Amino acid sequence: MATETELAWAAGFFDGEGCVLISVAARSTTKHLQTSLVVSVVNTDRRPIDKFSSMFAGWKGQTSRVKFWLNPNRRLQYEWSVRGLAARDVCAALLPYSVVKREQLAVAVEFYTLPWRSQRRVAGGGYTLRTAEQVLIDVQYAQRLKELKRASAHT
Repeated sequence: MATETELAWAAGFFDGEGCVLISVAARSTTKHLQTSLVVSVVNTDRRPIDKFSSMFAGWKGQTSRVKFWLNPNRRLQYEWSVRGLAARDVCAALLPYSVVKREQLAVAVEFYTLPWRSQRRVAGGGYTLRTAEQVLIDVQYAQRLKELKRASAHT
């Protein structure tokens, strides 16, 4: 597990370069929308991305990738991301140290307190069919995060 100093560094870096969102997508197999918590960090310097990867190593759902651009004038981008319950755990770890994204991280942690959110650490997260009311609440959380992002972009 990361030290307090490492978590403070990670929160500061995340405040500047990170993203927390609740993705909303239609499932092809059901009539319901699927929501998923996603946390990511992107940078053109690979070193901080590697540090995130090592700090949260072994967390289910973790991916690292390199973004290539067709435009030769663009620099490579390195991305680290995590989804689902592991994303909630990252948000909870960074929350005490965050300044800029504190409210967004708090909403993400709260999202996972909803009783129908899976607490299983397995591939796929243990998706369960939710009621229309539960889906609506999930989408409202996604909208809250979007509004917080817009508000912080204008400050």
